[in-house]
Amino acid sequence: MEKLVLALVHASRWLRRYFADHVITVLTNYRIGQILSKPEISGRLAKWAIELGGHTLVYKPRPAIKVQVLADFSAQVPANRIQECEEEQNPTPPPSPSDIWALYINGAFNEDIAGAGLRLISPGSQELTYAICLDFKSTNNEAEYEALLAGIRLVVKLDVQHLEAHVDSLLVAGQVRGDYAAKGDIMILYLELAKQLTSQFTSFKILHINMSENKPVDALSKLASTSFQHLAKDIRIEVLKNPSVPFRQVNVIQYGTTSWMTPIIRYLQSGIVPENKTEARKLQYKACHYQMGDGILYRKSYLGPLLRCVDPQDATYLVREIHEGICGIHAGLHMVVAKIMNAGYYWPGMHLHAVEIMRKCFNCQLHAPKTLCPKNNLIPVTTAWPFKKWAIDVVVPFLDAPVIPAEIGLRSPRMLAVNKIDNSDERRLDLDLLEESHENEAINEAKYKTKLEEYHNARVRICTFNVGADVLRNNEASNAERPGKLAPKWEGPYLIQEVLGKGVYKLQTLEGDPIARTWNTQ
Repeated sequence: MEKLVLALVHASRWLRRYFADHVITVLTNYRIGQILSKPEISGRLAKWAIELGGHTLVYKPRPAIKVQVLADFSAQVPANRIQECEEEQNPTPPPSPSDIWALYINGAFNEDIAGAGLRLISPGSQELTYAICLDFKSTNNEAEYEALLAGIRLVVKLDVQHLEAHVDSLLVAGQVRGDYAAKGDIMILYLELAKQLTSQFTSFKILHINMSENKPVDALSKLASTSFQHLAKDIRIEVLKNPSVPFRQVNVIQYGTTSWMTPIIRYLQSGIVPENKTEARKLQYKACHYQMGDGILYRKSYLGPLLRCVDPQDATYLVREIHEGICGIHAGLHMVVAKIMNAGYYWPGMHLHAVEIMRKCFNCQLHAPKTLCPKNNLIPVTTAWPFKKWAIDVVVPFLDAPVIPAEIGLRSPRMLAVNKIDNSDERRLDLDLLEESHENEAINEAKYKTKLEEYHNARVRICTFNVGADVLRNNEASNAERPGKLAPKWEGPYLIQEVLGKGVYKLQTLEGDPIARTWNTQ
């Protein structure tokens, strides 16, 4: 019993929109309604009973099982299968052999030109030969299709009702019969045109034969693909300047016809869901939060009123109008999104879409705050020994601790304790050990610079530009705009004229005039 109640609970959750707005009739032979209405139930049944109590449910006994089986069978069997069953029960009588026309076709192709040969045999054994020269570029399969289409058009003009086509191309025969799938736009167009022409016959059959059985037509196609001036006078020759189907099919795509709202609208209006079960369940769950009104899709909001759903083009207009329009104050992301929703509009991904548009606002770029993060990695300068460029050497200090000028003017006790006799010898000894001091200080300097480089590079935000990119200059460095509290922090734009490396660039104006000095990224 718990499984039956759980199935009903899951159905109410998946079909929440229908359970909330309609009276649901539950057909069952079990006393689910009486069990859920008992006051002594507890546990999971009590929890489910409270959840189902929010819906209007009517429990009725299940009708005859035979009627339900027929209804289920009718719902599961597609219409085309029913038609096939009817055709099997009431088969069409086969045509008489005296009414069937036989059509033998073949196509030939070489580097210069393609040709096709036809051989039509009437029920009275009368033959009609026909050669076609294809005066356009085509492949061997396309030549085979052109021969088939030309033969069918000829037979249609003769008002033939029963036709049997013989081709030596297994691909064409299999595609027309439906055994093979057509791949490629051209093959699909040829197949559609062939099916359209063959539907005009009362009975049509296409057979695959060997090339040895199709030698006369094969000779006609090869002659038509080379030269047909020496053919017999009783052979009709036709030159096709254009193919039967267009090589390029132009599809007119209207902007805004499909968007993220299209699947939801189709489901709410017609109940159409994707073939993928996962996507179908996701769409059904998502559709519970939407509803249609006067042909417009609305989203149910927790704020109160319904929110009108818009496509990406209208969403771009809303963001720009609210951010930088007549009443825009160039507000931040959260305020812009909140104003849009308070105005009664919605689309998925509002924050990401708004960020993408607001980053392109020119006025916001001029007044953007300066970032303190470095834009390039630190490149430390190394020397042979410390303080080499300053011409300073490292010597062990004269005393254990430094002294102040007062100790020299008025000698302190530690100055009095200095041994002046041995001081010169100690000084020379320190000079002999100076190389060791160089190495120790170089090691310490390398460690310090490594730590400094790691600390600096951890905060680096790489920012590089290519030649021709639009950039802005720091107004405090260029002084192009009058400084002030409300003055823009950046000015420009300018173009990158040359990349010198390591974040150094040369700039030029939009008119092409070079800017003096080099400029670093900031």
